[in-house]
Amino acid sequence: MNRELREFRRLERVCRESAAITTLPMERDALLVVAEDLRKAIEAREPARQAKA
Repeated sequence: MNRELREFRRLERVCRESAAITTLPMERDALLVVAEDLRKAIEAREPARQAKA
């Protein structure tokens, strides 16, 4: 699970960094939506991880 969370965080960071450098508004918006979805997935999984500890 920890490995999965790290990968979600990495993908979120890549999406945000890509959105920061793109010149196409539609592409930027799409990347930010994906980053937000990844953030929600991370937040949803973290409490489950803390409950197991």
